Order: sequence, then C-alpha cells, then structure tokens
Amino acid sequence: MPFKVEAANDADIEKILSIIFLCYGGKNEYINAVFPRALTEEGHKLNVERMLFINSVAPSVFWEKVSDGETGQIVGGAMWNLCEQQKPPPYDIDGPPGTWESESDKAYAQALQRSFVVDENRLWEDNELPLLGLAMMGISPEFQRKGAGAALLESGLNLADAKQAATILVSNEDGLRLYEKHGFETQNERDLTVPEEFGQNTDVRIWTMIRERKSA
Repeated sequence: MPFKVEAANDADIEKILSIIFLCYGGKNEYINAVFPRALTEEGHKLNVERMLFINSVAPSVFWEKVSDGETGQIVGGAMWNLCEQQKPPPYDIDGPPGTWESESDKAYAQALQRSFVVDENRLWEDNELPLLGLAMMGISPEFQRKGAGAALLESGLNLADAKQAATILVSNEDGLRLYEKHGFETQNERDLTVPEEFGQNTDVRIWTMIRERKSA
C-alpha cells in the first residue's frame, strides 16, 4: 500500500491528534493525565489549542502527516523538534484554562511529565547539536504494520541524516520494534514515577532511545 508523507497544517494537526488519542483509547495513564479528557469534544478542543500554540511559538517544531496514497486519507502523523542552534530548555507542561479539572490533576500531570523526560533531557544535554527529537507519533490502528509508520519515521530520519543530526525519542512497548528496525538503541528502560504525595506510582513503562548521527 503506497503512503505519502507531507508537511501538516493546523487542520491536519487536529486530525493527527485525534488519531493519536484514539490509538491510546484512554488506556494509558500518562496520556490521560497529560492530555486530559482527550476523547471528549471539550477536552480534545483544549488539547488541540495547546499543541497548536506550541507549534506557533516554537520555530524548531514541525509536524508531518502520512496519507493513504490512493485515497488521500490522513492515517497518522508526527511532531518533530529539529534543534540546530539551541537546545530546548526544560519546561513544565501547561495549557489553556480548563485543560485540567483541578490544580491537583495538573500537578500530577506535570509530575508525570517530569519523570517522562528525565532520560530524554540527559540525552539532549550529552549530545552535540544538531539534534532531532520525535515528540509524538501515531498511526490509525487499521493502518498499523502496513508501512505508514515506517514511511513517516523514515521521512524524519532522512532529514536527520541530511542535517547530520542524532535523533532522540521516548517509546512505549508498541513502538520498540519499529524504532529498533530503524537504528534506534535503548539508553534506559524504566517505569514512570511520581512523588509520594500523589500516591501509588504508575505502571507506565518507557524506553528512551537514540539513533546516532550519520557521518558525512
């Protein structure tokens, strides 16, 4: 099945986020906390607004869509972060008013996100620019394992090779095979943790990975 990868506009990004949220189906505690109520109309709207804002103010961020080459249907997409001059600063996630239903929900999401990026931030610190980060990627379930994810990933990696950039990402178990097949190596594997004030830790396991830069 042929797939086409192109730059994504704002309307495409909204569609891509719908696909990503549906992929997780409300079953991933990290996604549920960081993108609350994403499967509801109100929650989806607030989360899209938040991601479009990031896209508008961060010049290093860009999105790509992958479409069915025959029908033109968007079947997935990815958010990338190409840093050539400056590394991204650490930050706490935030969102428009109403994104989280309470301050405690927001604090929990921020704690999870800090745990999520610990090893990723270390890779950003320890490696020289240019660096490419894969922030998120998702493919509609009916198009998974048919080449759409590979086409999307290879588009970003072709850019990384052209820029002689290493590529960094954080994966769940579902993505490991695809990333390993494309040259990524796991640097750390662990469960997300949160401070004791939030109670029991999650069972969300992550793999922080890097694909080394290709020499000229």
